[in-house]
Amino acid sequence: MYLADTIETCLAEVHLQIGQNCSIGEFKCKEQMEVIDLTKFGNDLEIEIWLKILTQPVYDGTQHMYNITRFLADIFKSINSNGIYFESVQAEGHNIVCFDPALFQLVEYSEKVYVATKIKYAYQQVEDSIREYSKNGKNKYISSYNEYEDEKNEKKFKYLNEWIENERKNSTRKANK
Repeated sequence: MYLADTIETCLAEVHLQIGQNCSIGEFKCKEQMEVIDLTKFGNDLEIEIWLKILTQPVYDGTQHMYNITRFLADIFKSINSNGIYFESVQAEGHNIVCFDPALFQLVEYSEKVYVATKIKYAYQQVEDSIREYSKNGKNKYISSYNEYEDEKNEKKFKYLNEWIENERKNSTRKANK
């Protein structure tokens, strides 16, 4: 059973799109239970890596990642049969994965239907491979792996090199302002 501690977190976790409806109910824990709290591991690099893998969003093209998260969940289940508690990567808030849904009970008549009216994104620019090559001067190593398509690829590489040069000029202009 997958639970979130806020409505916003729940909606973000199910990737509700604008105009879509979602029914959300409130659950209560039937008894005191102990879970693996992954928020308490501080700067433990190994735990951070496992958590990053475990919480990586799965979408079209990355369904295979779900098998890895299931494997990690099974490992955690062998350590603690109740569940795990961790920060959401989709929104502010926390999630609980409960391995025994019988531990929770739906609060009667708590179900409400919500519609997504606006989605907010947090973002950061990341380095793409083209900029990586331009920074390290490696763009001269971009080449075709198929010798029969060299001419066709040369046009693409020329465009990419011009694009990289344009990026450099724009970066220099921004830095000089």
